[in-house]
Amino acid sequence: MYIKKILILFVVVGTLISCKKSSTRKIANDWNVDSMKKEVVFSLSNSSEVTLFENGSYSEIAYENNQPVQTHYTGNVTAHELKINSDGSWTREVSYSRTTVVSQVPTTLMLKETETGTWDFAKRNKTDEFKKNEYVFLNLMTSNIEFYNQNSPSNVFQQSIDFEIGEDVKMYRIVESTKDELILELKEERKEIENSETVDDTQITTTFRLSKK
Repeated sequence: MYIKKILILFVVVGTLISCKKSSTRKIANDWNVDSMKKEVVFSLSNSSEVTLFENGSYSEIAYENNQPVQTHYTGNVTAHELKINSDGSWTREVSYSRTTVVSQVPTTLMLKETETGTWDFAKRNKTDEFKKNEYVFLNLMTSNIEFYNQNSPSNVFQQSIDFEIGEDVKMYRIVESTKDELILELKEERKEIENSETVDDTQITTTFRLSKK
């Protein structure tokens, strides 16, 4: 009998690393996103893909055996902000260029991504090992992308998605929380099993490094 299972897990590691206590007063601010890094590791093939917004630059690079083998995209970041409100809402906006080269011909898109949602601290029970306000849930409600080819700025395309409450929720660990700095980290693991054999074992780590505007 053919059996296929896909498991997506949030990996809780906060008990091994200390962090400064957070609060609504500390986390609710207008933040500059100094860097956002998403690393996807494919354990079975010893390969990975890294998406990075940092220091005004953007890139998506594929790695094998920890060595870069292909650059999918490069670009420049003109603005990247995350606004976390005390009423439990949040908005992230990023504007950047994305260039890819096909047959030695570069193509550049100009993009603006806007996400909105709600947030709340993970509630801690007496049996939980993590600390109070150590984790925060970010619930994505809307995602909008506007983009155009650099050579045709008047021809703007738009893609919008609305999510149901709870449809796309991520649990971030608060690594650092001060009045001027906030570091959030998300760890996920995805496993796909067919006939009792693991055919996909993927770890995903997303890290935001924020500074107060």
